[in-house]
Amino acid sequence: MSKNAGWILVLAGIFAVAILPEYIKDDDWSWWLCLGMLAGAWAFIHGWDVRRKKRMVEDTATSKVRSLAIGLVELSGKALPFKQLFHAPFSGEDVLYCHYTVSEHVGRDTHLLAEYEAGYLFYLEDETGKVLVDPAKADWHLEARQYQTGPFSGDTEESCLRGLEVLGVQARSRAGLRRRFTCEEWTLRGKEDVYVLGTASNIPQGQREGLGNENVIVGKGEGRPFYISDKPENAFVGDLGIELGLCLYGGPALTVVCLAVFMLRYF
Repeated sequence: MSKNAGWILVLAGIFAVAILPEYIKDDDWSWWLCLGMLAGAWAFIHGWDVRRKKRMVEDTATSKVRSLAIGLVELSGKALPFKQLFHAPFSGEDVLYCHYTVSEHVGRDTHLLAEYEAGYLFYLEDETGKVLVDPAKADWHLEARQYQTGPFSGDTEESCLRGLEVLGVQARSRAGLRRRFTCEEWTLRGKEDVYVLGTASNIPQGQREGLGNENVIVGKGEGRPFYISDKPENAFVGDLGIELGLCLYGGPALTVVCLAVFMLRYF
């Protein structure tokens, strides 16, 4: 399947570069069909990266903190604060990691107004001990929480308005009209279950006092993956499997469908 799909994508790319410019017009579907072909190609290529990630997670055995070895490790436990916490603007919680976005809807358009990410050192604790985790450069996989203003906001509008006020974003226009926002927030809370696949290394001399198990820290290793998720390993692998299927099968399907429609419409 993947080999055939790869040839299809190569042929579609040649077609797009050599032929499409003669037919693309501003007043018809051609732009959308062209973008669909390119999006399908990108999804297929991205799928191989997801496949590599899924295999890495499945093939790495879970370690206990007490028996942690230097090198690539997989750990599961509770996330505990080390020193600093970040105040998440929309949930109002003090968290170990926060990533949020603020988008405004104007007519049919959506504009990204703000995006911010902050993560601090934290401990991962299991029944055998705890180890320090440096989340810098991690590939985060967290559940998103959405907050909105407007008629479809449900019970999230109050939290959304409070978060906008904290960030200094005006909820009304200069004319006094209510602005429509969608805000998303990803957080890792203290005492929350956490899964980590990263590289364990020794903490340098002079920085070791009171830093957990055997003066070891888990973080990003050169040329190695570093994943942090708020889901257990089996759920994380399941999500990767769904993403893999959509990319490796849905990508080529999208490219073929868009190419077929283009051929039928313009040739």
